[in-house]
Amino acid sequence: MARKILDGLTIFSFVVVVLGVGAGTYSYLWITNEKNQENLKQQLMEQVTGSLKIPGLSGPVLPTAQPKATGGAGMSLPKF
Repeated sequence: MARKILDGLTIFSFVVVVLGVGAGTYSYLWITNEKNQENLKQQLMEQVTGSLKIPGLSGPVLPTAQPKATGGAGMSLPKF
């Protein structure tokens, strides 16, 4: 009975090692492919540029004096 358990564990261990080596090889070949690298760079740049806020479009960084013509009393808190 103990022999069957050890044989089962040996087979299971062999399958896990083969799957690990196969996955590592596939990952290496996929990442080193130039077409996949360009796709990854493009996706990364889209995510980075999408998360950036340009100060001119998102409002002033510091409170600024509002002109008297708009009814402003001088300095104001930034709007979030």
